[in-house]
Amino acid sequence: MPAFVVDDNLLIVAEKAVADEHTSETCRQNCIYALRQAQKNVVVLDKSDQILAGYLQKLRPLRKGLAGSEFLIWLLQNQYHPSYCERVAITPLNDSFAEVPPEIREKSASGQRFDRKDHKWLAVARASANSPVILNATDTDWRDWLGLLGQNDFLIRFVCPELMVTDAKPA
Repeated sequence: MPAFVVDDNLLIVAEKAVADEHTSETCRQNCIYALRQAQKNVVVLDKSDQILAGYLQKLRPLRKGLAGSEFLIWLLQNQYHPSYCERVAITPLNDSFAEVPPEIREKSASGQRFDRKDHKWLAVARASANSPVILNATDTDWRDWLGLLGQNDFLIRFVCPELMVTDAKPA
């Protein structure tokens, strides 16, 4: 069964009642669809609840009828059900996690760093027994690091690919 790590930006975009100046209606609908697909498969979470805490912080208060909140409510209800969620241990290491490869934890050749707040997604993906796909909607940092992420066997799906168009080269 496919597994997914769900970046909080999907929940944020899906939570909107309508598209705004930062996202298109297509992007919003793609996020809603991706969340529904994740619910039909396995969602990977950390045992330390950093991901759930982040979701709760971003979507406070929860609102019925909005897709981001509906996904989070479902996740809270099913987080310990192994048919829906895989909970993995991740190991804090300085301002990152031991599961994140050193070449991603450190600065790239260009002197840039992969955003530390995104390391938790990589850590749970690496700790998972299910080789999950990391779902990202709006965070363009992922696009810039796609080459190195792929070299380290991370699977990334851009739910809103129109936001990832660039002339920049991967890190």
